[in-house]
Amino acid sequence: MDERDPMDRLSSAYRVKVDPETKDRHIAEMGAAIRTAPPVPIPSRSRFGLQHRVAALAGVLVIAAPVGMAVAAEHSVPGDFLYPVKQFTERVRAVVDPGVGATHRVEEAERLFLRGAKERDIAHAVERAESATSELDDAGTLGPRLDRIHERAEARAEEQRKNRAGPPQQVPGPRVPNRVRTRV
Repeated sequence: MDERDPMDRLSSAYRVKVDPETKDRHIAEMGAAIRTAPPVPIPSRSRFGLQHRVAALAGVLVIAAPVGMAVAAEHSVPGDFLYPVKQFTERVRAVVDPGVGATHRVEEAERLFLRGAKERDIAHAVERAESATSELDDAGTLGPRLDRIHERAEARAEEQRKNRAGPPQQVPGPRVPNRVRTRV
């Protein structure tokens, strides 16, 4: 049995001793095989790769565009361009969460109030929110939020009515000419 280290034995097993004549002959044969072999075409960018990239881009756009529109429409209020998109997504989400419409109606009324919308727009939004919350079994926190909006909207409307009336105006008196001519 061989008393050498196992690693030495393994490395010696892979060492091949070739005489110089055999080595020169092998190199000459490889050179001849390379010279006589038919040329292999180098693959270039194929149209197939471009088609895959275009298809992937189209797939991303088909998914990203509607999702982006739905996200952008999330905070829209009646009268906004994306409001119909929001209504559609609410109908889809209502399958899972029936209270989503009521929550959004209350949020819309709050947003309209904060934006300083017209009194009739706020009143209409509050009516829609009340209608949506009345359909729920448990309105939870929506009822008190809606009451606060209603109270604040009424207070703002009263304040606007007072401001429109303004202070009492004086009745104009007779016109006095700017300069008076006197004779000396």
